[in-house]
Amino acid sequence: MESSLRKENLKDKIIGKEAPKIVELLRGKNRRDFIPHCDLGNYIVLINAKHVAFSGNNKLDNKKYRNHSGYPGGLRERTLREMLEKYPRTGRARSGSIRNPQFRGGGVAFGPTGEENYSLSINKKMKKKVLQSILSEKMRDKKIIVVEKINLDNYKTKAATRFLDILPTKKNKLLLVLANNEENKKEIIYSFRNLPYVSITDSKLMNTSQMLSPNYLLFTHTAFAETEKSFYRQKVQSKNKKERAGVLDKYLIPVFAIVREVIQRRTGLLLFPTQIFGAIVLHHANIAQMNTGEGKTLTAFLPICLNSLAGRSVFVITVNDSGVNLNNISTEEKQQLYNNCSVIYTTGSELGFDYLRNNLVTSIQDKRKQDYYYAIIDEVDSLLLDEGMNPLIISQRAQGSSVINPAEYQLATKIVNVLKEKEDYKVDQKEREVWFTKKGIKKCEEFYQVDNLFAFKNHRYNFLLHNALKVKHLYHRDIDYITDREGNRIVLIDALTGRLVPNRVYSSGIHQAIESKENLAVSTKSKTIATITYQNFFRLFDKLSGMTGTAKSEAEEFRQVYGMEVITVPPYRKLIRKDRDDLIFWDKESKYRAIIKLIKKNNQTTKRPILIGSPSVETSEYLSSLLVEEKIVHYKLNAVNHQQEAEIVAQAGQVGSITISTNMAGRGTDIVLSGESKKAGGLLVIGVERNTSRRIDNQLRGRSGRQGDPGESQFYVSLEDELIKNFEIKERISSFFSRKQLKDLFNRPLSGKLLNYLISEPQETLRSFQSTNRQYVLNYDLLITRQRRSVYNYRNKLLSAQNLTQVVKKKSKTKTEIVPIEQEYLKARLVKEIDHF
Repeated sequence: MESSLRKENLKDKIIGKEAPKIVELLRGKNRRDFIPHCDLGNYIVLINAKHVAFSGNNKLDNKKYRNHSGYPGGLRERTLREMLEKYPRTGRARSGSIRNPQFRGGGVAFGPTGEENYSLSINKKMKKKVLQSILSEKMRDKKIIVVEKINLDNYKTKAATRFLDILPTKKNKLLLVLANNEENKKEIIYSFRNLPYVSITDSKLMNTSQMLSPNYLLFTHTAFAETEKSFYRQKVQSKNKKERAGVLDKYLIPVFAIVREVIQRRTGLLLFPTQIFGAIVLHHANIAQMNTGEGKTLTAFLPICLNSLAGRSVFVITVNDSGVNLNNISTEEKQQLYNNCSVIYTTGSELGFDYLRNNLVTSIQDKRKQDYYYAIIDEVDSLLLDEGMNPLIISQRAQGSSVINPAEYQLATKIVNVLKEKEDYKVDQKEREVWFTKKGIKKCEEFYQVDNLFAFKNHRYNFLLHNALKVKHLYHRDIDYITDREGNRIVLIDALTGRLVPNRVYSSGIHQAIESKENLAVSTKSKTIATITYQNFFRLFDKLSGMTGTAKSEAEEFRQVYGMEVITVPPYRKLIRKDRDDLIFWDKESKYRAIIKLIKKNNQTTKRPILIGSPSVETSEYLSSLLVEEKIVHYKLNAVNHQQEAEIVAQAGQVGSITISTNMAGRGTDIVLSGESKKAGGLLVIGVERNTSRRIDNQLRGRSGRQGDPGESQFYVSLEDELIKNFEIKERISSFFSRKQLKDLFNRPLSGKLLNYLISEPQETLRSFQSTNRQYVLNYDLLITRQRRSVYNYRNKLLSAQNLTQVVKKKSKTKTEIVPIEQEYLKARLVKEIDHF
């Protein structure tokens, strides 16, 4: 097949008119193949990689590479001076000519700098596909020889040579494959191991690196049967697991070819090979890590169309309300949507709430189809990790003694406002906890005129005071929420996206405490009647995949919780953005002065567009006021003026444009540069401070340098920033310098590897803490999930039952007989009782 690959130009023809030829080359025409229905969808992506491996082996074989020291010129004998002097290891030499991770275990290093230049190996399933491809090719070219067994007169090298002379191999490179339980295996290995053109392996340990180099593969009958059985077993396992099965794999090539052609004819856009690779990753229920501007939207079309052929529902989960399943359409329209559409675009919250509503209906006619087969989640790390613990809650107004009078919230707010921090209570911003001291507890008991604040009869007072204290110090206006004076309410801000979420409220009385704090009308506390977390909801799907640009750091959690691998899709055009090291300032004022100075300098020279990312509305407003004082024209995008988002983003890539934005300009936002902006150096991204998650910082960086455009990113960090201050980094840095050195630090930014490590430490600590937290919540919620599933199943049986007697008898030990007249009345009554429970 090597010669065939050299003749075919497969770079831009891996799908399309050349597909039948590729199939013929891989499988062989009119030939018996012991791997009859292998997955060709993966092979088309790997063909060029294998071609590279063949070419490399012709230049320098693997045996020489195994002797390579890893130093420059490592194949020649080193001098005494070279042995004494330390040269940096290149890493590349140790990998050999086979540079792709498909062909080597443990990954490939592209330099001495560690993780940043290290590519992890792909999963076992993909490796198996490559192995199948090579075996198919060898079989087609009659390069596989199977013998009943290897019987030698005496197990010596000469006897092995005489045995091979009978075969048509003619001393070409040969791989001898033996079974795990081969007869006389040890003696056979001793006989063949000294022949320079023979390599030996076990049938269960075969890898592609061994199989590419030799011209022939020699199997014993036992080894061949063992190999065949391993592929057959894999196929059977795949069929039993529909989410991993790839039952649609045989249609992958024609469907992808048709969809690719339709996209080109309708939009004029030709999908890149990297997009097709990303589509294959999504089809196999994994996460495709793709950079900004690499075409994730069009990439998703391929697996969407392929999986819709199964006749089951396919959902595309977007980060904003761009889909057709909006929350303002009627129940009847939504029911038609779910029952008639194969593909539905929606948000994660709306789909989750629809699931809960569907399990609260009181009539079988109102129930819609529930088919959670396949979902593609855009910005998958944001939804499944950052928001994974957030519960979706359907509630109703609470009644009875549990209702708390609004005046009680207001009284608790007044009491907390007269208490003194450290004396009456303490606050831990790092752990987001508050508690009263003994002195503070005594004062609270005097205010309420009770003997014991923690007695059961006084638990309401303790609840109100604790919430009032929490919202005073841990929940801040223009950071966590804004006040809507016209609507007389508070509206929450999503910390990850910077967007308003009007339909979301805090639970456990926190929302009412904030309303009291802001002197708004206190709403009535609600009672939860249905709830589920994002983590547990998306685990309902048979098949789940996602796209994002920042998931590699959380690969282990995705693997353990959702069974998805994170596979990096390389950019089609090389990333040339320059990511500068953080500039660290002693205080906030020094930091802001440096940012203003940079903006002024840019306006006087290159006038390239600038995007300034801030973590909160409060910070963006303050920075905007500084620019107004300097009479610098700019745009401002935050939760307060979100209605102008489209217009502000549209001009953000123009020459001289300055845009201040919260995280709204992070995920899902493409800033398109004008021709003049590219000549000026591309988009300059300035981070005002580090976010709680490194992934959010990377999303901000990713607004620049899309599709090979020039760009630059720089974070300005102050030791007075909230994240840094909570971890006491300023105090730790102070201990490194003398008083004289500290005075000089006020006038210039700090830098250095140690400082960068200290700045990144809070993010890593929070990442680990949040990951552990999500695992705890998931384990706890699993118990509720089992109960929820049992209740919903029983509820559905009641709704759909023609005769309630049979359903109730299974759940009741007493003899029950229900007359037809009572059927509908009792059905509604039972359903209501289940919901109340």
